[in-house]
Amino acid sequence: MLCEYIECVYVSAAAAFRHRRAESGQLARALHAWQRRLETHWHEIRFGDLEVRQEGDQWVFRVQVHFGMVSPQWVCVELYADPIGDEAPLWVAMAQGDQLLGACNGYIYQATVSASRPAWHYMPRIIPDHPEVRVPMEATYIVWQR
Repeated sequence: MLCEYIECVYVSAAAAFRHRRAESGQLARALHAWQRRLETHWHEIRFGDLEVRQEGDQWVFRVQVHFGMVSPQWVCVELYADPIGDEAPLWVAMAQGDQLLGACNGYIYQATVSASRPAWHYMPRIIPDHPEVRVPMEATYIVWQR
C-alpha cells in the first residue's frame, strides 16, 4: 500500500514539478495566474434554475450556470451522486448548451443519467478544471447547486 501511495502521489508530483519548471517555469507561472483568477472570482459563480424530467428510463437534468468573471473553460460542471454501499461515487460531466438570454457569461448545462436511482440522489456541482492541475489536491474550490 505504501509503494502504491508513493507511485500515485509522490512520483507523479515530482514529474509534475519537473514539467512545470521547464522552459523557465512558464507553465508554473500560467498555473499560478489561473489559480489567482479563480481565487479572485470564484465567489461570482452561482447556479440558477434546475429542471429535472424523466424520459423513459433516464433522468434529464438542465441547470442554469452564471459564471461572473470566471471562464467556463476553467471549470467542469458535473452531476454528482454519493456512493451507495461499496460503489464509488458517481459523477457525470454536464454538457454546455445555449447561452442564457440577457445574462453575461451564463449558460445552460445538461446531463442524462439512468433513472435506476431517484433524481434527488444527484446534485449539480462546479469544480475547477485544468489539464495540468490535480483537483481537488491543488484547487479545492467547489460550488453546489442548492
